[in-house]
Amino acid sequence: MKESTRKWILEFIEKKQPVRPVDIIDAAWLSEVRVHAILNYLLKENLITRFWSRPRVYYEIASKNDETVSFSRSEEQLLKEKYLYIDARWKRYSSVQWFMQWCKKWNHNPQKKIKDYLQIMEYTDSLRWTCWLINAYDWFSKKINDPQLDILLFLDIYQVMEFWKSKLASLAYYAKQSQSQALVKEVINLTKEKITCLQSENDFDAVCFIPRSIPRELQLMKELKRWWKIELPNVLLEKAMRDIIVPQKSLKNTKERILNARETILVWKNNWKYNHVLLIDDFVWSGWTMNESARKLRDAGIAKRITWLSLVWNIDMKYEVIKEI
Repeated sequence: MKESTRKWILEFIEKKQPVRPVDIIDAAWLSEVRVHAILNYLLKENLITRFWSRPRVYYEIASKNDETVSFSRSEEQLLKEKYLYIDARWKRYSSVQWFMQWCKKWNHNPQKKIKDYLQIMEYTDSLRWTCWLINAYDWFSKKINDPQLDILLFLDIYQVMEFWKSKLASLAYYAKQSQSQALVKEVINLTKEKITCLQSENDFDAVCFIPRSIPRELQLMKELKRWWKIELPNVLLEKAMRDIIVPQKSLKNTKERILNARETILVWKNNWKYNHVLLIDDFVWSGWTMNESARKLRDAGIAKRITWLSLVWNIDMKYEVIKEI
């Protein structure tokens, strides 16, 4: 691979960005294989970035970090593990790159903000339970009257205060919105080990996946069910389909949320009875869907104990509370 060819492609991208591989192929009279080999090399060297605007892939010059600011290796590793940003063009930013841009945009001191971020992560880690899952039952029981769950677990928080979504939340959210199988696989890879651990540490004798209300070609819950491979009997719930579909998250009033969950979730009559059911949903907004779903299972005599598991959820966090703890 000639250095002059790489340099020409870099200059072409900088001048024309964002560009597609076919733009480079046409302009440079190079083969498709060679162009993609050079692009992959430039990606590994962090000289360019790649983003998707369905169905096309684009490349542009990577933004350079502010060289006057440096993070420790542990701080960079934390950002890599926990932080991810995807913008409106579906462009994906590296953790440190976006963190620096975010600090610059809001005129924050990066070295101070990384300390704040570390403090928040230490706080959320203090809430983690078996298999590194967050146990939010105490918080939930104070928010919801007459809680129907025995245990409430989720894999990560949704919004990390002012620092955008967590990495898992970003991947799951954009997997649903973009219908991206690649992002779904990343969600599976990020969560499967914890799910396997949870099964081994508990006495579940059945699993129940909350049914979907919004029709999508690629259903995240269906993919979770497929790839998590939870080898347990399935308790079947059904979502009543109406002419007008009202997503639970669109309802702002508590009574409306309770009514929506209570009237649209149905229990199949041919379900067996179990001691401990694992009830699973992807996103939790108010908590009423899971509570009313659990109530339906209890009232039908299907479940004696219920553990709820969600990919992500929000808990109330304030700096005052975090610093005090």
